[in-house]
Amino acid sequence: MSHKPSVLIVGLGSYSRMHVPEATRAEIEEVGIELIALPTGEACTRYNQLREEEHVVAALHLTC
Repeated sequence: MSHKPSVLIVGLGSYSRMHVPEATRAEIEEVGIELIALPTGEACTRYNQLREEEHVVAALHLTC
């Protein structure tokens, strides 16, 4: 069993003030992980939609 997720969901904060640098995005996708970056509320919803069918993890920015 692989411990590498197939999807990484990044919550960018309520107003999307946080950003995922292109170099970071490229490295994540290069190792075969899909990266989804959304405002945090939408990121939580998407995580809950995918968690039953994908090996998904989330990193959530909660303050802005």
